Amino acid sequence: MFRWSKSKIYGIQLLDYEIKCIGLQPANKTWQITDQIRMPLPLGTIMKGRIMNKEVVIQHLQRLVYENHIANSQVYITIPTSNVLLRKTTYPALPDKELRNLIDVELHGEDKLPFKNPVFDYVRISAPNADKMNDVLIFASPEELISSYTHAVRSADLKVIGVDIAPLATYRVMTSTQLNDHAPLRFAMLNAELDHADICIFENGWPTFIRSVALSSSNVMYSENGATEAYCRTLSIELSRILNFFKYTVSDNHEELEVIYFTGHAEHVAVLPDFLKNMFHGEIIPMPVPEFAKNRPESISSFAVPLGLAMKGEGR
Repeated sequence: MFRWSKSKIYGIQLLDYEIKCIGLQPANKTWQITDQIRMPLPLGTIMKGRIMNKEVVIQHLQRLVYENHIANSQVYITIPTSNVLLRKTTYPALPDKELRNLIDVELHGEDKLPFKNPVFDYVRISAPNADKMNDVLIFASPEELISSYTHAVRSADLKVIGVDIAPLATYRVMTSTQLNDHAPLRFAMLNAELDHADICIFENGWPTFIRSVALSSSNVMYSENGATEAYCRTLSIELSRILNFFKYTVSDNHEELEVIYFTGHAEHVAVLPDFLKNMFHGEIIPMPVPEFAKNRPESISSFAVPLGLAMKGEGR
């Protein structure tokens, strides 16, 4: 899963309110965290995952690069989950080039996509059946959004070697722990950021459903009293709806999830289980982190996404 590099690799996550960055250095077939950086962004610079003021974003990225001496470094970036389409479908067991062309034609000719000019990747999640058909997962995002993120990061003298989505990055962190050998068949990963939460449901080791829930900034970010409680109450209600929708509409077997693993903003993570236990009867567990990421001055919980990005390793 990992490509061990000879030099530092960075993961950068751009959010509406801040930039998060993790730097990793290879060390004896594991990693050493060399940088853990958080830089606030002015309000309105990025809104709902879309860059509104590219000059300000670039300026802050350039400052981050300058202050931490990381110019010309290789980086992986993520795009907002709210702008990612995940689709599971069945295709003939074609060679990769032919399958990619078929998916490309279908996506660009589809009227129901929520965005234009999709950029996509795919993975086969089953062997060919008796009818020579494959189950395939497709991930798609708008080209304009990806271009705006990659342009901003490259303008700060960084080398973008890959783009990933947050749920896959956090899953990469989890699978680097001992839990990988004992992961449940059906579970959810919840990443509770300051102003939104990403939920991804996995079945048999593959993501099958993703949702991003926007949470009211007036309640979450600016209320002096009860902001965390308001966040967690709203999230528990939305998560209950999502799990019911998945069970009865999306899932083939209509079975309950076994576990919710959670990570994210430290204040939210501290109290989330108390709110979620009233709507979910399975286990609610903090996402495990690898040994090299433990005992950090600042908890790694809110840096799970950039950590997982950097763990992809050296680009080829």
